[in-house]
Amino acid sequence: MRRSVCGFVVVVLVAAVALLASPAGAASVGGGARLGVKGAVLAPTRHGPTVSLASGAACRTLLTGSGGQCGLVAAPGGGLLFTIEAGPPAVAGLVSRPWTVTVYRASSPGRWEAALQTRPSGGRAGPLFAAVTARTAELTGHGQSLVLGYRSEGSGAFLDIDLVVGTARGPRVAGHTVLDQGVALVQPGQLVAYFAVYRARDANCCPSFIERDVIRARGTSFVVASGRRLPTHQVKFPPSDLG
Repeated sequence: MRRSVCGFVVVVLVAAVALLASPAGAASVGGGARLGVKGAVLAPTRHGPTVSLASGAACRTLLTGSGGQCGLVAAPGGGLLFTIEAGPPAVAGLVSRPWTVTVYRASSPGRWEAALQTRPSGGRAGPLFAAVTARTAELTGHGQSLVLGYRSEGSGAFLDIDLVVGTARGPRVAGHTVLDQGVALVQPGQLVAYFAVYRARDANCCPSFIERDVIRARGTSFVVASGRRLPTHQVKFPPSDLG
C-alpha cells in the first residue's frame, strides 16, 4: 500500500492487509467496531482566530481567496461555522497544496471562536492534500454533524475522514478513518464507505476486493458495520460525496 504526496512516496506497511474488516482507526466493540480519533486531521486549538459574522451575512466574506468552502452547521450545543481554504500548489506539476480548515463555535452574538483547526505541516500553513470537502448531515439524531473529507494525491487515492459533532463544550472530532481508494456517501443517519482490500501480491492499481461498510452514530461515538467484500470487477463505485 503506497501513499504518494508531492513526489515523495511514503510506504505504509500494514500487516495482514487482506484481513482488514473495517476502515482504519476502528476498535472492536459489541455489535461493531468503534471509530477512534487517532490520526484526525483536525485538532483542538486554544489560540486560533476569532472572527465576526453578522446574522444573515454570507460566510464567504471570511475566505481570503476566490476558492474555498464555508458553511454553518446546526449542531447541538450551539451552531458551528467552518471554513476551508487552500494555499498554492506545493510542487509544480502536482495538485497537492496546504489546506487550512477551521471549525468555529459561537462565542457571543456575531462572534465566532476557533475550536478545531488543521495543524501546520512541514513549514506550510496546513497539511498537504489534493482536495478537501465538507458535507453536513443528520447523523446522531441530535442536530447536524460535519463530515470532512481529505483526498490525498497519488495512486493510493487515500481519503481521510473526520466526523465532527457539536457538544455543550464546543465541537469535537468523534471519529476518524482512512479509506484506501476510498469513496464515501454522506446520507441521513449514516456514512457509507467503499474502500479497497488488497491481497499480498496485488498491485496498488488493482485491489482484489472492494468492501462496503456503514458508519453510524452510537452514543457519543461512531460505529462501523462491516459489509461484504466483493471482487473488484463486480463493484461499480458511485460518485463520492467527499473529495
